Amino acid sequence: MASLSLKHASKIYPGGVKAVGDFSLDAEDGEFVVIVGPSGCGKTSVLRMIAGLDELSSGELYIDGMRMTDTEPRLRDIAMVFQNFALFPHMTVFDNLALGLTLRHAPADEINSRVNEAAEMLGITHLLGRKASKLSGGEKQRVAIGRAIVRRPKVFLLDEPLSNLDARLRVQMRLEIARLHHKLGTTFVYVTHDQTEAMTMGERIVVMKDGNIRQVDTPTALYDRPNDLFVACFLGSPQMNIFDARLVEEDGKLYALIGNDTKLRVPDSKAVRITDKSRIGGDVKLGIRPEDIHYEQAFVDAYPECVVYGAVDVVECLGNENIVYLNVDGKDDYTVMRMDSRFAVAQGKKLKLCFAPEKLHLFDPITEKSLTAVPKYNKFAATASAKDGKLLLKFDGGEIVLDGDSVRRITDETLLGKSVTVGISPEALRVNGKGCDGSISGKIEFFERFTNTKALYISVNGTDGYFIAVVPADAEIADGGDVTLYFSTSDVALFDGNGVQITARLPIAGNVGRCSVAVGGDKTVYTLIDERGKKTKLAYRGAPTVRGNADITSMYIDMHGVTADEAAVKANGKGVLCGRVASVDELEGATVVTAVVNGMDEPFTAVLGASVRCSAGDKIKLAVPQSAIVLERYKGLTERVADTKNG
Repeated sequence: MASLSLKHASKIYPGGVKAVGDFSLDAEDGEFVVIVGPSGCGKTSVLRMIAGLDELSSGELYIDGMRMTDTEPRLRDIAMVFQNFALFPHMTVFDNLALGLTLRHAPADEINSRVNEAAEMLGITHLLGRKASKLSGGEKQRVAIGRAIVRRPKVFLLDEPLSNLDARLRVQMRLEIARLHHKLGTTFVYVTHDQTEAMTMGERIVVMKDGNIRQVDTPTALYDRPNDLFVACFLGSPQMNIFDARLVEEDGKLYALIGNDTKLRVPDSKAVRITDKSRIGGDVKLGIRPEDIHYEQAFVDAYPECVVYGAVDVVECLGNENIVYLNVDGKDDYTVMRMDSRFAVAQGKKLKLCFAPEKLHLFDPITEKSLTAVPKYNKFAATASAKDGKLLLKFDGGEIVLDGDSVRRITDETLLGKSVTVGISPEALRVNGKGCDGSISGKIEFFERFTNTKALYISVNGTDGYFIAVVPADAEIADGGDVTLYFSTSDVALFDGNGVQITARLPIAGNVGRCSVAVGGDKTVYTLIDERGKKTKLAYRGAPTVRGNADITSMYIDMHGVTADEAAVKANGKGVLCGRVASVDELEGATVVTAVVNGMDEPFTAVLGASVRCSAGDKIKLAVPQSAIVLERYKGLTERVADTKNG
């Protein structure tokens, strides 16, 4: 098994044709990731870049933690299953399966063992002596998959492998591929344009359009909580109904107006998530899925503020259900709903319907972004202080205690005594405290139900608005009751006053080294000396910050004071540190690079702009202005917090 990581990968073909934009994806060991999107969205190009059949125009590829960007395809230890099977028709099934091992001159007994193992796994042992040209479509597909299995690769790549099969065989092969993944436990990256394949097979789904990622999430999360209009309409058959609407506020309640006189109440769970208040009084796109339009009288009576009227035009009978096409005021094309097949409706019949309020979706008509998406973080203000060797984040509702490991990931060395913004992901909150070291308490105001989860809206003292927690749908929590939610402090994110994230994934280096200083005329030279005696000089002209010659001392370089900008590096002359990138953390509003630099024993951390693109192993030059240098011993945040341990 192996992890797979693409960092800011792009593919531009000759003539400036851009197939893939800024594509970043991390697939864990043994994960089944599906890339889905319309034809021409770039999904096959992504697969070909992973396989090495196409070079990356920019970006990096890592397999099992090793950089593979420029590695030959045969050395990447991947296996690819193509859309057209790519079998040799004149060869037997056995020879097709064994071809890869034969070309690698594997021993005959190993070839026999692996081929028979793969054939038994796929149920094609009885076909081993048959020519590939005599196989059916499903049998050919099994052989193509088996040829990949015998390689025992780290990563399987599958490029629309079922598109040439008939509908019944596609369903059967879907199940077999899912079963195969479970048995092998290997990382699968599967490309398809079929949303049914994506939803039924993928543990995570990457939705693409025009060469860019639109959303990455689990199937149910994508379906329940799409980030934008494209994702909402692409997943689901029949697709989501979209209405032109206008948001209005009356007596503290939010309504969506569609057509001439239809007014739909937007539930509080949706209204509180609309952070762009300028949309109130303006136009929006309102979405509702066909299965969320109800005709049952009990449902209509329960939600009188979400009633619409429609006239039946066409009914498609599918046996288990009917697909009903209605004419509804406010929509130029059909409104589609699902209906129980036992409920008979005739063309022209007028129906009183209800849009399930919790299932309404609102989108910005210009950006097409969701206005009601669950936020990435619950954010609230707190003050940072140190006590007993730990960092306290105090707010009106209590405090959160961060231990040394968490403190070592904070990029703001001047954090103590400051007001910061604390962020906790709704998905990181749990109703069970096992394995958690943090908690927060409040009162549940209301629920929002999804397919496999539900969102709790909690009022917490000292926080504005509602605190949202996404928990399993079967979690036993009473509406309106008090609740304590648990989280791991390693999941806590901190943001500065400008909204820039200041907690990195990895520990921050101290940026302290030994140096000597020499001053002559208007020139100051700082010489960094590592334990092996290797030296790196930083030289500056202009008013010196020290006088005369100084003995060997300590130098601290402000991680925020350096830059990797090419123009700044060139303009800074000899005030440049050179090294190689060890790790990169991509934060909201910043990029944190840790590098091994000449002249320093410990790694060096630089907080750079969010647009900086680099990967582990890259060479890097950092412009160090003289103002970023501090002589004598410098106590970082970790040490100052630790000092409070003894009072």
